[in-house]
Amino acid sequence: MSRFSISIKKSSGSPIQAGNLEVTPVSQALVIRAPGQANGLVWNRPVAIRVQAPGEEMQILPVYDRTRLAQILILGAGLLGSALIWLIFRKRSNPKV
Repeated sequence: MSRFSISIKKSSGSPIQAGNLEVTPVSQALVIRAPGQANGLVWNRPVAIRVQAPGEEMQILPVYDRTRLAQILILGAGLLGSALIWLIFRKRSNPKV
């Protein structure tokens, strides 16, 4: 019997040769599976890029997802705006006469 599961997995892509550099993308996946379902939800996002030059130490360059940050800020502004509108226009339960 299958169970509800949530897992986070990091994986590396295939190395790409760019001039004398070897570049490898690294991603992170959030996998959610419900009981009794063969399929699930998978959300992939880039995390870093590994760069290896001949005779040098490997460098790991993080990937900053500015689009996701912008989406979170827009969502927060929307929630704050709707809360302010609700506070301004709510009906009072005990109106003063």
